[in-house]
Amino acid sequence: MSIQVEKSPSVTFDEKKTAALESILETLNKQASAVKSVTVLSNFSVDKESSNLNNQTIVHGLVVRVGKNYKLSNDDKIWFHPTIAKGRSVYEIDNATAKSSFKGLNLSTTDSVGEYTISKPDQFGCEKVEHRIVVSVSAKSLLTDKYNEWLESGITAGELDLQWKRMKFNNAYSIAKKSELMRDEIAKKISASATLIHSDTINGVFSDVSDVYFANGAVKSTAATDILVKSSSLGGYRLYKSTDSSKKFFPADLGISDAYYAWEDLTQQNCERIVNTCMWEGSLPFNTSVMQPPAIKDIKGMEENYEFALQDILRMRHCAFAPSDQLVDKINPSDMLKLTPTQQQSSAAREFIDAPLTMDHAIMKNLMNNIDSVQNHFKNFKLFNPKYVSNGRLHIPREVYEHVV
Repeated sequence: MSIQVEKSPSVTFDEKKTAALESILETLNKQASAVKSVTVLSNFSVDKESSNLNNQTIVHGLVVRVGKNYKLSNDDKIWFHPTIAKGRSVYEIDNATAKSSFKGLNLSTTDSVGEYTISKPDQFGCEKVEHRIVVSVSAKSLLTDKYNEWLESGITAGELDLQWKRMKFNNAYSIAKKSELMRDEIAKKISASATLIHSDTINGVFSDVSDVYFANGAVKSTAATDILVKSSSLGGYRLYKSTDSSKKFFPADLGISDAYYAWEDLTQQNCERIVNTCMWEGSLPFNTSVMQPPAIKDIKGMEENYEFALQDILRMRHCAFAPSDQLVDKINPSDMLKLTPTQQQSSAAREFIDAPLTMDHAIMKNLMNNIDSVQNHFKNFKLFNPKYVSNGRLHIPREVYEHVV
């Protein structure tokens, strides 16, 4: 019995996406009789950050529909996203907020919290600006142990669905409700006037009488709800309504690109926007989420595919992002060069690029394999000079790093 796979006509496949989908279907086919369908949305992507953090391929942008007797395992992590119960809440606020209000929020993984504006002309043609806070966070910090327990214990989809709906927390009943309350707490820290006007769960579990739906990077919608689609970290959000009543789920964003923006390709104005509007904790002078472009280029095609009618555009005014420090040693050295700004591009730039002092890391291997060439080109560079080693890490001058990449 073959599994029904519905692919959005606006999704584009490359070698990595094709291999990922084949791996998903290979896993699901082990219990094919309990699998009803796989819906591949237009934002289907390989989630490179989650893949790096979990040391395995994790995808984004699909819905897996299974019977309640389907047994989960660690193999299902590829499609049952580990950023558990991630959702977005949009709040109306009375006035603009200070950038400093977004510091110290303790964000993790791909979380972000920002202020956005909506510009509309009034009846006299004058621009009216409305302010919103968008909190995009998961319950990963709370539920990672439970998530791992589900996969390791062989829980059925039906049993997991019951826990999803009935799990009791101190101030909430159900995982989705707890996740929403976590977002509420963050919004209230930023603005006491924050009033919830939209909420969704994009990595969630839903069910009907016979089946369980695992949504990954997907918004479950009804005729009465708006659909929030993230353009990118810098591009903000687009709010839609859809006239397509046949679809239960819609893409939550424009996908995850396999590439990063390179600072050297940005204009001075682009660089200043990042420096002036984006913030993150940690020691790095860059943030991977900020530097990630959308995967979908044909926005009009996606809108037509889902019969989207644009309601509003939420433009980012300033935003806080989870730090990228956990990812830094997983990033390809050539990407590290793209991601690391110079002093001309960012006031936070450093004269060196950080790398672990271990032969398991690509840049250390390249340095050792090219040590004669490096020392011939850079007479003052000595690999184990205390100037370049600190706390078990290499502080490699940018020009040396570039030489060995």
